Amino acid sequence: MNIREKYLDIRLGWSNIAPVIALINFVMLVYITVKDNPSLHFIPVNILMPIFIIGFSLFIITSGTIFRKKQMKIDSTLSYEQQREPAKTTRILFDDIHTIQKLLNIRVSSESINRRQYMYDIEVGKYG
Repeated sequence: MNIREKYLDIRLGWSNIAPVIALINFVMLVYITVKDNPSLHFIPVNILMPIFIIGFSLFIITSGTIFRKKQMKIDSTLSYEQQREPAKTTRILFDDIHTIQKLLNIRVSSESINRRQYMYDIEVGKYG
């Protein structure tokens, strides 16, 4: 039993359950506030709660979509640039391809040279 794996399991489990618990808690607080305050009885609670839950769900979906389209790209790029072993493997493949191209008198493209340099920079830890 590895303590780090168990800690990671706890973090991953909590990140899945916490939003549900927070939503339930928030809905209960709104319900109690509306139910106990007569000045807020302009809409019956059995109509207000479904409207509130649907509106809140749409808000969460919208914010998740924005995160996925903007921030997730940045997170993926940062993660990619910290993986040195796959970059080393890719760089070695580029070196082999360039050697074969030179032996066959095939021009090596500038894009291929730039990509090989990018892999080398990741390998030596320039970005991480």
